[in-house]
Amino acid sequence: MLSRRDYLQILDAANQTDSYRFSRQAALLWLGTFPGDLWVNFCLGDAQFSEGRVAQATAIFEKLSVLDPEFLEARQALSVCYRKTQNEQLENIEACVYALGGELAAGQKIPEWGKHLRAARQAMAKGDYELADREVQSTIVLSPDMSLAAVTHIRLTAMENQQEAVHQLARVYHGRWPECLQFSLYLAMVAWRSVGFIPSLPAKSATVSPLTIHPFSISLLLSRLHS
Repeated sequence: MLSRRDYLQILDAANQTDSYRFSRQAALLWLGTFPGDLWVNFCLGDAQFSEGRVAQATAIFEKLSVLDPEFLEARQALSVCYRKTQNEQLENIEACVYALGGELAAGQKIPEWGKHLRAARQAMAKGDYELADREVQSTIVLSPDMSLAAVTHIRLTAMENQQEAVHQLARVYHGRWPECLQFSLYLAMVAWRSVGFIPSLPAKSATVSPLTIHPFSISLLLSRLHS
């Protein structure tokens, strides 16, 4: 069987040569064995969009944004879909893209919370946790229904090494956004840590989601936790 790296290279080559039908079929074949692979799901959505199947692509990108709110490429692709269909949620998705480090089109307006969230994540990257906390709190006040703000909040708390607060936030946020993998991951890490398997919570990067880099990590953690 091909390695995941080789398979992704094949999918990338198919997209670059406009072989979208092949790319879609290859992605579906891989997902038949590894349905939780976020990046290959993204590749499937990309192929669907390129074939003109905008509704199917939109559904995939929406699902990926729910599973991993920090998945920048999925957010960007979703904004393209929403712009094409004139979806009323376009400004919120553009705000998420901006908060995650993406750029805005000329004249593009976004809700104010998107600017606060971008500032928070930039402050986290610089180690300015006090400023980051203020900006996160401003975001939550302005848009309490945004899971990306909650993910940023718990990541900041983990970076400050507030282990008990992380556990409490993970429980609260998981109850509100049960499909979000970050909160499941934090709950699993806390449970493992309580029995000595994991020494600390993941908080190395303030800007990159670990789920798109290691798409099998959450499945592995949760399966081990419940075994």
